[in-house]
Amino acid sequence: MKPVQPREGRGVRILLGGLAVLLIAGIVHIVSLLATPWWLDGDAYAVLTRFDREPLKTVVAAAADKTVFPYRDPALATAFCLYDLASGPVRVSLDVAAAEFGAVSVHDRRGQPVYVLTNRSASQGVVTLVLMTGAQVAAAEAAEPAEGSIPALRVALADAKGFVAAQVLAGFPSAEGLAEDMAKALACKQNGD
Repeated sequence: MKPVQPREGRGVRILLGGLAVLLIAGIVHIVSLLATPWWLDGDAYAVLTRFDREPLKTVVAAAADKTVFPYRDPALATAFCLYDLASGPVRVSLDVAAAEFGAVSVHDRRGQPVYVLTNRSASQGVVTLVLMTGAQVAAAEAAEPAEGSIPALRVALADAKGFVAAQVLAGFPSAEGLAEDMAKALACKQNGD
C-alpha cells in the first residue's frame, strides 16, 4: 500500500510546475523576438531595393500587392524613395494641399522612423525637408550668410542610407485615385539644399 501524500506537497509541486512552464514560455518568447531580424529576408531598405536599385526613384505600394506590403491600410496611398547621403543632401517634397491627411516620414535602413512631418506642417500646401548628415548640416550652416532667406528644414541623420515614405489618406473610396496620384508626386532630389 502506497503512503498518502499530504495536500500541501501536491499543491507546491503544481505551483512549481506552473512557474517552470511560464518561465520556459517567457524565455522562448524573448528569444524568438530577438532572433526575428536574422530570420527575415532583409531589412526594410533591402525590401525596397527589390523594386529598383536606383536611389531617389519613387516606388508606389499598390493596395493589391499583399506579398510585399502585407499589412497596408487600403485607404492610405503610399510611396517610397530610397536615399543615400554619401553623394550629398537630399531634398524631399510632397504636395499635400488637397489631402485630408498626408505625411512624410524618414526612416533609417532598418525601417525605424527618424522624423515625421504631416500636412499640418506644410508651407503653402507642400511638405519640404532636406536630409543631411551631421557634417553636411555643419557645412551648409557655415556656407550660408548670416542674414538672408530662411533655409529649408534640415534633418540631420546618423545613417547615410534609408528611405522616405509618403502616405496620403483617401477619405472615401472614390478619392483613392487622387490620393495615389498625390503619393506618386513624392519628389526626392540629390544635392537639394
